[in-house]
Amino acid sequence: MTDAFRLIVGANGLALLLALPVALVSCSSGGVASTPPAPAPTPVGWGLLSNGSRDKTKWPFDPASIWNTAIGSGAIYQPAGITANNGGGYPTNFGPDEDVIIMAPTAPETQVYFSPVAWNGGDRCTPQGSLLASVPVPATYTLPSSGQNNSAAFLMPDGQTLNQNQPFTLCAAGGPATTLVVEASTSIYGDGPYGAHGGSGLSSVGGTIRYGEFTSGKIHHAMKMELWASQYYFCCTPHWPATVVDDYAKSNYKGTNPNLGPGSLLALPTGFDVSSLATTPGKILAQAFEDYGAYVVDDTAWNDWALCTEQGPNGRVADEFANLYGFAFNPAQGSNTPFMQDMTSIFQSLQIVTNSSATSIGGGGTPRVAAPPAIGN
Repeated sequence: MTDAFRLIVGANGLALLLALPVALVSCSSGGVASTPPAPAPTPVGWGLLSNGSRDKTKWPFDPASIWNTAIGSGAIYQPAGITANNGGGYPTNFGPDEDVIIMAPTAPETQVYFSPVAWNGGDRCTPQGSLLASVPVPATYTLPSSGQNNSAAFLMPDGQTLNQNQPFTLCAAGGPATTLVVEASTSIYGDGPYGAHGGSGLSSVGGTIRYGEFTSGKIHHAMKMELWASQYYFCCTPHWPATVVDDYAKSNYKGTNPNLGPGSLLALPTGFDVSSLATTPGKILAQAFEDYGAYVVDDTAWNDWALCTEQGPNGRVADEFANLYGFAFNPAQGSNTPFMQDMTSIFQSLQIVTNSSATSIGGGGTPRVAAPPAIGN
């Protein structure tokens, strides 16, 4: 985007092209000069405030957080060995795992109760236990019962604390919500690695592709990804920064690479030709994989590759994506569309950054992308 345009980012995360103000010239016999126009506002990019600092509700956490740190020049890569296949009797699929992100600290409080239903196929709508949390949720928002992960994050009334739980369900507007587990709260200003992705203990909001990012033409941070554990995850120790593995890991983790599992950082090596891809979103995702990579956070539990995307009152990335490009973020199973071809090229080229650690995030050295500005709100 060039400086010839003036962009303002609205509350829905979309960039709006505005005309610059024009001064009216007053002509008179005395030749009085008109008042010069006011300086044009500074262009504002996705996730930024008018002063150039970050908007915490769109681009959270400390600049040095794992989610905001790019792959470094010291990264050591190892092929991940991901291949499209017909495991389980059906071809590899690609799609989103949708995180519920609600950054509405002044919204009415919604009570969240325990439900043991989780992923057993039952109805999550009805509370079946004690009150676990009260979180601010816009009065008209609902999220029906499903078998999805629904890892959720809520900005609390203090404007700082993030409450995270999984799987969040809210079947009636203004009614009670349910979940299985509420994780320890964290600060939106902190390093933010942890949260409610139960297969890793990692964040519900950090690493999520946010509404408006595809429209901006860029993913601005590390991502979160998921593979089929029975094909790829090695049993049974989490990799930094993950703190846990799935409770069924001993029976279901059947991968053979000791470096691949919850917490692993996967990235495209610098030699990957982003320009060779056929679609705009494929190129956007490939560039993000090359610059930042993605942390493994959960198990897709079937022959599927997934990236974590936002859904919530602010918007749904899957809808934004379809409106922008005219095709779905999750191609039809078995399809060979240009976007699915791009995803296959990307995932089959992914490599593990084996030396990413607390002291060398992204492999250490000079990061491919500079740290983002500080939060300004």
